[in-house]
Amino acid sequence: MQVLRVIVMRYVCSATVALAILVPALMAGPVLATGLVVTDATVGQNLETAGTVTLSGPVPAADLQITLTSNDPSRLLLSNTADSAGSASIVVNLQRAIREPEFYLHGLAKSGTATYTASAPGFSSGTAKVTLAPSGVVIS
Repeated sequence: MQVLRVIVMRYVCSATVALAILVPALMAGPVLATGLVVTDATVGQNLETAGTVTLSGPVPAADLQITLTSNDPSRLLLSNTADSAGSASIVVNLQRAIREPEFYLHGLAKSGTATYTASAPGFSSGTAKVTLAPSGVVIS
């Protein structure tokens, strides 16, 4: 348990009195870290779906380069556009005007789960789960 120690000096009748107050660090108030939040998704085998990444705090003054990385490239790939091939890692640009840059998740398996991680310098990273599902065509 971390403890914050505050010592207050006070003069009383020409004598010095020291007062020590011990406050648990958790009572000092929450420290809110700015981090990246990515969305969970479901995607069919050999299909793709859109994903988004947002900031849980204020947007920085300059554009922010966010790296998205598949934690299992044999099952999940990422791309910046709907018509480009997927890769194990991509970079998306978080602009002040566009608070949620879109990217695409490519499913390569018909079952199970995979994860991907968003990271940027100075921000806590975020990880999301992608559920992989079978795909098919229905003709009626």
